[in-house]
Amino acid sequence: MLCSCVIPQTVMGIAYAANIMIEPKTLLLSLLFSIIGSVVGVKIVSFLNEKIIHRIICAALILSSCFMILGLLDVLPMSGKEMGLHSMGQILNCLICFLLSGLSMAGFPVTALKMSLTSSLGLSARAVYTISTTSSSLTNGFGGSVFIRQGLYDRYMTAVSTIAGSAGALIAVFVVKNMNTLYLQWVIAFLALYSGVSLFLKSSK
Repeated sequence: MLCSCVIPQTVMGIAYAANIMIEPKTLLLSLLFSIIGSVVGVKIVSFLNEKIIHRIICAALILSSCFMILGLLDVLPMSGKEMGLHSMGQILNCLICFLLSGLSMAGFPVTALKMSLTSSLGLSARAVYTISTTSSSLTNGFGGSVFIRQGLYDRYMTAVSTIAGSAGALIAVFVVKNMNTLYLQWVIAFLALYSGVSLFLKSSK
């Protein structure tokens, strides 16, 4: 899976960074802590209890999506318009990138959770997509290179996913760039909620 996502995620990350103007400091810190998290995570995730991690991710996905929905309904304050973070928001974003990038090395689905949590910090949906895709391209590249060196991947599936995924990534960038950010925030919220519920049902079996 990591091998199949490397090039499409890289294409998407570069396209988002080139077309959506996010504050450079926020983007660079997100990338830096994502890389550090993946380097640390690839060494220790194999020792963690998979079922417990699944439950934690489920709870975090559901809770963060609920906070996002309440914010979109103006029940809770959440601007969701910023293109960069500062002070405590910056620190929390770095911590989120570090922890979730580490967990992603074990194959855990953390993209929706990362988007949901960073959005709840007040970032615009466009900025959230940029951070998520660029950081994922680096962490998937790191994890995928390990499997490629060991020959533990399906070459045919990787080739097909690379071609189709790269084309789809470019289309997605155009759609996101021209879409109303309010719709994007609702998409992120429901994606996180759906991922959390489906992962919980799967881990309960």
